[in-house]
Amino acid sequence: MSYLAVAGTDKDIEMITAATSLHHIGLMKAIYAH
Repeated sequence: MSYLAVAGTDKDIEMITAATSLHHIGLMKAIYAH
């Protein structure tokens, strides 16, 4: 049970990290575009 909970949390963190880095890359591109 707790293993599934941890696995789910890891997956959420993974997705959040991916979304954050994509957003960060977008910000950097926007900054360099100006």
